[in-house]
Amino acid sequence: YPIRVKEFDDYKALNFEEWKICEPACACGSKLDVPVYRFLKEPLIRAFGERFYEELQIVESELNY
Repeated sequence: YPIRVKEFDDYKALNFEEWKICEPACACGSKLDVPVYRFLKEPLIRAFGERFYEELQIVESELNY
């Protein structure tokens, strides 16, 4: 929460689910230019590991080149 995991045969999809309760955090993140995944660093690492999070950062940097 607010990340939902949908499992498929070969992979898992992570999707952000917008909830009204998250609006203040999303507004703060927008103001500070911080993506949602950075706010959720610790739970993402707990669920998927440090390497996954590091690769997520690489993907972000490549998309923002």
